[in-house]
Amino acid sequence: MKKFLVSAVVAVAAVMVFGVVVSAQTAGEEAVAVKVTGMNVCLLGTFAPGAEAVAGMEKLNALKVTEALDAEGKAIEGMAGRVLVYVPVKAAADLISGDANAGKSVTVNGKLFKAAGALVVESFAAAAAPAAAGGDDEWDSVGTTTVTKGAVI
Repeated sequence: MKKFLVSAVVAVAAVMVFGVVVSAQTAGEEAVAVKVTGMNVCLLGTFAPGAEAVAGMEKLNALKVTEALDAEGKAIEGMAGRVLVYVPVKAAADLISGDANAGKSVTVNGKLFKAAGALVVESFAAAAAPAAAGGDDEWDSVGTTTVTKGAVI
């Protein structure tokens, strides 16, 4: 029964996203080639922290935009701060759900339906994890002045 319910919820979500894209297309909006940089955020944690999630949808993510550039490299106005939903294409699989890229800064190349707030991912790159803070680690400053090259402490 739970599997059926999860499948039904996923199907409804896919239809909703597909409906947004179709309505944008039927309204005459064309997809624009873009390069969007932002934070991959958990929808539930961002907009309804503490709320009970539908089973299987706890880790649904979206892109909170910091910068959006068109194909010519020009900034697209009004995009900073907006939240875009990912159209469920295979290239977006690691962004749409799960913890692998949640909370990370990502750069997405794809097609944008601006009015609908939908992003078709063609490729993406996640920022590397921040490096460990230096300064307190004395290991690199340990001298090796003996014949055996052992550390002198």
